[in-house]
Amino acid sequence: MTNQYWFARNIRVGYKGYDRYGKGVMPIAWQGRAVIAGFVLAMLCGGLVMALEGFYGLA
Repeated sequence: MTNQYWFARNIRVGYKGYDRYGKGVMPIAWQGRAVIAGFVLAMLCGGLVMALEGFYGLA
């Protein structure tokens, strides 16, 4: 498991220096996609909980 990468840097061809790192990292394995999906799901659930607390005053 230690030699397997989940994400890779997205390095743009033809650019020099700092500008060549375009969009950060990209998932290259299913584990990377699962991490992204879990993060998005956690954000959506957290937003839903905040909205419900705001609407119904459960806090």
